[in-house]
Amino acid sequence: MKKLLFIVNPKAGRTRSMAPMFEVVARFSQAGYLIKLFTTEGPGDARRAAAELGGEFDLVVCAGGDGTLNETLCGLMTLEQRPPVGYIPHGSTNDFAASLHIPSQPMAAANAIAACTQPRLLDLGQHNGRYFAYVASFGAFTRASYSATQAAKNALGHLAYIFEGMNDLDSLRPYRCRIEADGEVFDEEYIFGAVCNSTSLGGLMKLDPNHVKMDDGRFELLLLRMPKNAVELSTLIGSLTRMEYDVPGIIFRHVEHVTLTTEDIIPWSLDGEYAASQPRVEICNLHHAIRLMHTVSTDASFDQLLEQARGEKNTLRIRTSLELFQEYHTYMSGGNKRKLLAFLYELLLYPEGDVRRLAGQLMGSVLANSGPKYRKELPSAAPQDAAAPAMLS
Repeated sequence: MKKLLFIVNPKAGRTRSMAPMFEVVARFSQAGYLIKLFTTEGPGDARRAAAELGGEFDLVVCAGGDGTLNETLCGLMTLEQRPPVGYIPHGSTNDFAASLHIPSQPMAAANAIAACTQPRLLDLGQHNGRYFAYVASFGAFTRASYSATQAAKNALGHLAYIFEGMNDLDSLRPYRCRIEADGEVFDEEYIFGAVCNSTSLGGLMKLDPNHVKMDDGRFELLLLRMPKNAVELSTLIGSLTRMEYDVPGIIFRHVEHVTLTTEDIIPWSLDGEYAASQPRVEICNLHHAIRLMHTVSTDASFDQLLEQARGEKNTLRIRTSLELFQEYHTYMSGGNKRKLLAFLYELLLYPEGDVRRLAGQLMGSVLANSGPKYRKELPSAAPQDAAAPAMLS
């Protein structure tokens, strides 16, 4: 029998209820895993569990926030033979999960892990002697990611970071440093810097998904020059909001290796966890260091998930399956979309009205976002360059 180590941070997220985790355990057991549950009690516990126990298991799954994921990956990196890892986002912001479209509902995320037959290879970052999954950053608002208390995060969720960041508004300052990145040198004052592998940074800043690939062996380097006045600051914020990076105040590059040297005191945040200032920081990309079980990766795994949903009698679990399909339908092949539509058509006769409504909404989404071969006829008065909603090819 396959063995699974399930590392759970019971203090993560806005609720401390463990009820969803019991359902997750039942789902993994149904998938044929013998499960060992490890609940963390404080910082470092997830790392130690992954390092000391992870090598004995076929799969390691962690449930918690980005910090719990970071600790789990750091622990696994100490092993010569690393098992694949699964992630159930249960924190306040969950940037890593947002970038990979991992379902936010625990059961939906568990279903995706259980149905995954081929792990996805992802890059990992190394910041001197420490690892990070998606971002190493310094400067403006970085402190908020590690200084917001767990109590505030549990009570306010993502708002805790915003309120903590507001406390830093009067302390924004430039950081003088020299940055070498794949042969280029940048030697200026910066208000913010990040070496990242994510489309979401602290839930406050978004990067264009078209510019971010989490498995290409390169990071995205983002540096914001210190604005000289309020007008420049406003322009800088506007450019970031519009995801426009080719402007004077922004440096944006795709890089494999970064070296930062400075005489300033520059604290860092690694996946939201504090890292002390150092005069020299080496950041490198560990290509395909992670094997992540997180998605419906093959036709066989999709068929398995679909048949499980079709045979399900529990209304709550049917809703969970629909939420999972909602997360992933835009990435499905045409054949799998047709299978999904057939299943959704069956659900239109389901006794529970909420399930019928969700099924109908998902059918509309699948049809509206499918191939461009067949389209509705445009009204005669429509502009010549108008495009009708795409229908399933």
